Amino acid sequence: MSGRESAPDSDSNPGPDHDDRLWYDAPAAEWVEALPVGNGRLGGMVHGRPARERVALNDDRLWAGHHADRTPDGGPDDLDAVRECLWDGEFERAQRLCNEFFVTDTTGVQPYQPLGDLLLDCPGHDDPAEYRRNLDLREGVSRVEYTADGTRFERECFASAPDGVLAVRIEADEPGAVDARVRLDRDRSARATGVDDTVVLRGQVIDLPGDDEAVEPGGWGQRFEARTRVRAEGGTVAAAADEEAPSIDDCDPESDADGDGIVVAGADAVTVLVAAGVAPPEGDPRDECQETLAAVAGDDYAALRERHVADHRERMDRVDLDLGAPVDAPTDERLDRVRDGERDTHLTQLYFQYGRYLLLGSSRPGTLPANLQGIWNEEYRPPWDSDFTLDVNLEMNYWHAEVANLRECADALVEFVDGFREPGRETATERYGCEGFCAHLHSDRWHTTSQTADAHWGHWPMGAAWLCQNLWERYAFSGDRADLERIYPILREAAEFLVDYLVEHPEEDWLVTAPSASPENQYRTDDGQEATTCVMPTMDVQLTRDLFGHCIEAADALDRDAEFAAELAEALDRLPPMGAGEHGGLREWLHDYEEVNPGHRHVSHLFGYYPADVLHGGDGGATADGRPGSADLALDRAEFDEAVRASLERRLDHGGGHTGWSCAWTIALFARLGDGAGVGEHVRKLLADSTYDSLLDAHPPFQIDGNFGGTAGIAEALVQSHDGAIRLLPALPDAWNDGSVSGLRARGGFEVDMAWSDGALDAATVRAERDGICRVEASDRIEAVETADGRPVDLSRPDGTDRSRAEEFVEFRASAGESYDIVVGED
Repeated sequence: MSGRESAPDSDSNPGPDHDDRLWYDAPAAEWVEALPVGNGRLGGMVHGRPARERVALNDDRLWAGHHADRTPDGGPDDLDAVRECLWDGEFERAQRLCNEFFVTDTTGVQPYQPLGDLLLDCPGHDDPAEYRRNLDLREGVSRVEYTADGTRFERECFASAPDGVLAVRIEADEPGAVDARVRLDRDRSARATGVDDTVVLRGQVIDLPGDDEAVEPGGWGQRFEARTRVRAEGGTVAAAADEEAPSIDDCDPESDADGDGIVVAGADAVTVLVAAGVAPPEGDPRDECQETLAAVAGDDYAALRERHVADHRERMDRVDLDLGAPVDAPTDERLDRVRDGERDTHLTQLYFQYGRYLLLGSSRPGTLPANLQGIWNEEYRPPWDSDFTLDVNLEMNYWHAEVANLRECADALVEFVDGFREPGRETATERYGCEGFCAHLHSDRWHTTSQTADAHWGHWPMGAAWLCQNLWERYAFSGDRADLERIYPILREAAEFLVDYLVEHPEEDWLVTAPSASPENQYRTDDGQEATTCVMPTMDVQLTRDLFGHCIEAADALDRDAEFAAELAEALDRLPPMGAGEHGGLREWLHDYEEVNPGHRHVSHLFGYYPADVLHGGDGGATADGRPGSADLALDRAEFDEAVRASLERRLDHGGGHTGWSCAWTIALFARLGDGAGVGEHVRKLLADSTYDSLLDAHPPFQIDGNFGGTAGIAEALVQSHDGAIRLLPALPDAWNDGSVSGLRARGGFEVDMAWSDGALDAATVRAERDGICRVEASDRIEAVETADGRPVDLSRPDGTDRSRAEEFVEFRASAGESYDIVVGED
């Protein structure tokens, strides 16, 4: 290959050989320091305690409550009353009426629940030496190693997607050295029993009345079961309650008072397998657990591990990022050094891969989507119920799914949004008199779509519109008609609601949403009112342009719904303009109101810049490929860049970006701005200020969206493809001066590999998944494009087109299955 050097060859490379492991020299002192394993449905937090190991278990289906009609009484006349207040400038009263008319009698949504704990007591292991625990992101295996009384012990834990079980293995380097007691425990609503080699934890969620009005009062909830089977190689296995159960020394007699455990004595090795089942109140989860364990009854540990690692590595190895050599120190020490101002580019690399690992562990086809904590939660009433929050958090969980080459992980989100349609139709019709479907701020396993929180946060019927932007990315990255066929009915129905919800502004020839909000930010009017409830904030303009534009494009591609597409196009022409405010930033509301909190964590009015692309048009605001939904935006591209930067910097100057997910969004916005220095500064800030020692995101408390958004932002600094061109190294921080990446996906059906040194691109390879035009931009001179066997490719270099900040722009016709080497010039 021509050029300074070759890009990493992911086709011939059997897999990365550098170190992508978190490791520590002490056990986890608390839950948030434990290391997660997961298969999308079943998860565990591995604490790494030698004498009494705890693996905190979760099943993504186990929630309190049930599906309930939360639509309050009333009808569309209530909407008219709120709108009259807004037209009259009575914003605080409009917000009070939103609470009176639209909030359900039972506020909040149902909480996500822990399944229980797997406990392994190992007598005599209280004072280990040579201790280390680690999490191998490539293999998806957590390990604990230590020495006790001269014997070396090793444990492994993983959650297998192919087999649906969580597995724990205990081995020793001396025969007959493994003694253990295996238990399952949950401190409420469940009971464990042990028989022969199996422990069964059975329970039922009970929704008791309580002081918290957000708890659904009364009733029996879901039934659940965790079933653990213990296999020993050598030695003896028996239920602790059996009269002939072996005695193991130094075990706390009170730890198994109910006789609910299994005792292993004198074994060479032990394998513990856990299966879980969840059923409705009238159902029984027993069969699910028994069938799962029966399916692996004939497989030894090596076979289970091999299947798991093969499945996991195939997905993790799709992308390799190399930003520097590993540092030989525990992960928590390295994080402390970053907090003290040291540079650790390998930790950034590790954080990126951790975001991919966590999504793979919390979202697979057939599961629920990743919630606020992925699938990992130890509390019965977790922060924000560990719910699905729709005004940024659920969407951010999937910002990296496509670009980071884990597209199947987004299947769960597509299915979940599709599940909103039926309850969302009822909310749209009964509350607003509109067709289509909508969703508000909070949701849960039961697809709650109505307003469940105070209007300060909760009256925001745009959740479905934002989620449709995530769904569109699925098609944008693949270009596959089947993806478009799958998502179009969802997009169409969300657009049906929105076009019905738009109302004529009484003083302008505009169509506007009313009431709505710019999530969760307050404004102050000239007469001193403070409210969130408003008439069409800037985010709603962007969401509407994004959704309607995509629907029009989809209808054209699928050759259907021409009349509906024309109706959407007419509505687009009547949306309010967006412009700059007094401080030079993009106005957040229809009028240039004063912000009550100028350092607010949300930057909702920048949605159209990232993750969407409605603010990235060229002349007149139209995108480079002519996609509808971006015309007549009042500002040109350069002006939008300036307004976005001014908005972002004003937020940060006043303390914004202070939560994990908010800092992650900041990284992505700086990447879109082409600002590598801003990216580097806020990646460091994310690690230093918003990351636990386990590398889990600290909102605080723990929320997983910061991990996912941070991974997306790092990818965005390396490759962008949001308006018809693939940009190579568009926002490279100085700290990442040398490196390589392979396997990142770009919109249009492409994969990209790159290598760079001294901040300059050395080489790149683009692989095409389908036929089409490929446009590539770089700051370095692109000399040529060649096929994998060295044949030159015909290029065009459009003249006089100021499309980007890049110095070089070429395009060529790509063929499915072909690889194209981008040849860059010497400095």
